[in-house]
Amino acid sequence: MPWLLSAALALLVLAAPSAGLAQGDAPPVRARNAGVIAGRVVGIDYRTGIADVATRNRGRFEVQILPSTIIEGPTPGFHTITDIAKGSRIRVFLSQRGNLFNAQIVRIK
Repeated sequence: MPWLLSAALALLVLAAPSAGLAQGDAPPVRARNAGVIAGRVVGIDYRTGIADVATRNRGRFEVQILPSTIIEGPTPGFHTITDIAKGSRIRVFLSQRGNLFNAQIVRIK
């Protein structure tokens, strides 16, 4: 009788749908290194975590500042997104996923 229970469980496992991509689904877009930008913050939304950064050479960037973003300031200690203000000069190390730029490291000057 125990073998019957084991066989039934094995059939259930084999019959379960796989967690792979469904037909027609595109594979997820992988993040890639998008380089470094330096510029001035022309707008920041603390609620969404998006900073609008104007650079001299590459135009404007909307940069997502994530909870995992490392923020370094001119003074020692811990820094948060609230230390970034409109008019701040920053240097941002970026990753890109699709059209979205994510800040990995932000250095406030």
